[in-house]
Amino acid sequence: MNTLRTIVVVVVLSAVAALLAAKYHPDLRGGPTPPLGDHETDVVTALTWSTRLLWVDVRATTEFTRAHIPGALSLDPVDWEARLGQLLEQWHSGTKTVVYCDAAGCDLSKQIAARLRDEVGLPEVYFLRGGWEAWQKQHP
Repeated sequence: MNTLRTIVVVVVLSAVAALLAAKYHPDLRGGPTPPLGDHETDVVTALTWSTRLLWVDVRATTEFTRAHIPGALSLDPVDWEARLGQLLEQWHSGTKTVVYCDAAGCDLSKQIAARLRDEVGLPEVYFLRGGWEAWQKQHP
């Protein structure tokens, strides 16, 4: 009887864990992807743009050094003033800028994209939905 009880408990706990994962894990939720918000883009959309594209990585410099989107510039907010000059040297009129950080839960890319639009005056600055993690899924 003890063995049967143990089996039932394990099955019930496994089912509860699976249901919670399906409900809360972003990769397992299923259903339609929500529409892109204001100044938001995803990897597929950004790669279809026919204009010049400037990728801006706002993760820590150590993370950028480890790996980043090819051609991306590092704009670690800790070193904002020094790095902003490099970004402005690379930016040209007609360029769309896509800012990214670690993953979907990271709001830093949204904040830096807003700063680039509002404080620096760059037009067409977007943040990347899913960040670096989304890029890696598309480009393993």
